Amino acid sequence: SERVERGTQHGDRGVRTPEHETEPFLQAPYAAGDAGVDEHDPVLRERFPPPDRVAEVRVAAVDEDVARAEQLGQRSARLFGRIAGGNHHPHGAGRRQGRDERVERVDLGDLRIPVVADDLVPALPEPRRHPRAHPSEPNHAELQCAHLTSWGFRSPWCGYDIAVVERFDVFVVGGGGTGSEVAFSLSRHSKLRIGLAERDKLGGECNHYGCVPTKVMLKSAKVAASARSAMRFGVHAGDVHVDFGAVMRRARAIIDGFSGGGATPFEEQDIMVIFDEVRLVGPHRLETSAGEIIEADRIVLATGTEPTAPPIPGLDGAPYWTNKEAVWGTDHVPSSLVVMGSGPIGIEFAQIYSRFGAKVTVVEIFDRILFVEDPDSSAAMVPVLEGEGMTLMTGVKTTKIEHDAGGWRLYLEGRDEPVRSEALLVATGRKPCFDEHDLDAAGIEMKEGKPVLDETLRATGDNIWVAGDATGDLLFTHVGGYEAEVVVDDILGTRRPRDYRVVPKVTYCEPEVASVGVTEVAARKDGRDVVTSMLRIGDNERAVIEGAAHGLVKLVADRASGEILGGHIVAETAGDMIHEVVAAMAARVPPKVVGEAIHSYPTLSETVKGAFLGLAEQLD
Repeated sequence: SERVERGTQHGDRGVRTPEHETEPFLQAPYAAGDAGVDEHDPVLRERFPPPDRVAEVRVAAVDEDVARAEQLGQRSARLFGRIAGGNHHPHGAGRRQGRDERVERVDLGDLRIPVVADDLVPALPEPRRHPRAHPSEPNHAELQCAHLTSWGFRSPWCGYDIAVVERFDVFVVGGGGTGSEVAFSLSRHSKLRIGLAERDKLGGECNHYGCVPTKVMLKSAKVAASARSAMRFGVHAGDVHVDFGAVMRRARAIIDGFSGGGATPFEEQDIMVIFDEVRLVGPHRLETSAGEIIEADRIVLATGTEPTAPPIPGLDGAPYWTNKEAVWGTDHVPSSLVVMGSGPIGIEFAQIYSRFGAKVTVVEIFDRILFVEDPDSSAAMVPVLEGEGMTLMTGVKTTKIEHDAGGWRLYLEGRDEPVRSEALLVATGRKPCFDEHDLDAAGIEMKEGKPVLDETLRATGDNIWVAGDATGDLLFTHVGGYEAEVVVDDILGTRRPRDYRVVPKVTYCEPEVASVGVTEVAARKDGRDVVTSMLRIGDNERAVIEGAAHGLVKLVADRASGEILGGHIVAETAGDMIHEVVAAMAARVPPKVVGEAIHSYPTLSETVKGAFLGLAEQLD
């Protein structure tokens, strides 16, 4: 469908933010008797049908009602009168003025408002059968109601009880990578009226608290580690000191470079951004933190995830770190750090802080680190991390945690002495952010903490999609981008079932751990008869030159069909190398084709070539 015709032009939508006040969108004069009243605008009468209901004719609020009406007008202004906080558009004031001038002709959905010649006077929100304003008298201006369609806000006029302040064709909750891509893509490919709400910062978790700052920190950690080992390459680097403040200033500068435009790129695409906690409250209906109602034909929930913590006595309410605090919650490197959980987040931060100078202990309840990876990949990382001075404790259960001025104490099952540290990072899992939303009212079913979704990411609620990390599966930014396009296609009428057969993932420690498809264990558990090919990175000439002794390339293929089912790489540049396997899997290329292709010498990718040849020999 196309965006409904509006009486406003680009830029009239604006952006709301709780930190900046401007003039209210709808102005209420103090003296109600001074407001002149016209009959319905002839343009409106021509464009829209006559009212299907006739409201009571009421005079403007007077006396004590004026103050209440002003408060009500200010409440509406919170959504309409605030423009891009921190990113003020130079023409913002002019846009608001133009919008005010055209307000009598704006489309408002199946709603009614008073039409006044110069100013609009809010009446009080009360049931129509009990109008507070008194019957019309000779010297009082009367408020008449027009029946309008589309665009959408009502608030208090003509006695409505619920304030519908905006209406959209599509409304996106969440301004991270997935939500932003949904909004931008819809704007590029349709004329739908699009709104987006973000409660924190545009760019989301990945840009501000995850992917980007951690990669900046990892790069600094890698430089520090390289400097410390420079002697083996014949370089004298002297004492190495990490300036933590400088590292984080660089991280902030890079983040600002990626997302410093704020809401401006959205405005330029005619997307309205609301900086607020907007929650789903029913079918096609959302609510702001101030109680204003937003209605949308279609709603996309891209609300992301939040950290979870295990139910260990002493942990609830304690000041432990999550990924956010590990990035921005400290101004120094702690002398010691315990990391609970050895997934990608845990291992990346463990190596960061170890290389920054902290004594790091990793505590994992499973029997190996990086438990979702192939066991051979996990095993390849153990000597690397332990060689850097980290303590890896796997297969252990934490029974109690204590915290006081002296730091943290973790009591482990079967051990007498606690593990002590200055700081504690809990990286044991994440869950979709739905706590603020009334999923039942919207008809959204959940199963094991995740929304029930169909092949195009539609939830069980009417015209509601869930995408990105909020699905609870495959928590990767690149998957969120792919899912954004699946949702957009579905909204625009092209149904494209999601396909996760080929999804790469990377843990950005050093060496990197990358994988795509299934592990050997998972394939065999699924009943597949498989063949594998594995080569050590340490046997590669380029790896010897680089001083990289640890790593591997492992491929898994179906014995009957020869189809590549999975690839696993531990290497300095595994995150790049894995995409040769990604391409081969996506196109279902026979292993022999890749294995016989010429690869440059000396490169780590020669080991990928060798692994493909190993598969081909077993399949011939």
